[in-house]
Amino acid sequence: MLEARGMVQEKRSSNAVRTDPVHLDADGRAFWKLNGHSVILLQDMGAWNSVATSEKWLEYSDEQKMDIEKYISFSREKMCRVQKAIETPSIDNDETK
Repeated sequence: MLEARGMVQEKRSSNAVRTDPVHLDADGRAFWKLNGHSVILLQDMGAWNSVATSEKWLEYSDEQKMDIEKYISFSREKMCRVQKAIETPSIDNDETK
């Protein structure tokens, strides 16, 4: 019986399931990278504020993967700079007088 147990794989959750996108951009696009797979998927919803959604899905090839990862990295850095600028208090000229 113990030998038979070793032959049966334990139940595992699917590697393909992902509940959060890798990146969301301002143009209504969500980038997904499924666990266990190397492809990047694009979910294009048009715009975030549109009432009627026209959803499209695209899969990027291995050749395009580096460009997409650069875009995601650049977008994240840009968002961090904007967020930091918003959080940084400005110096009023009245304080120097």
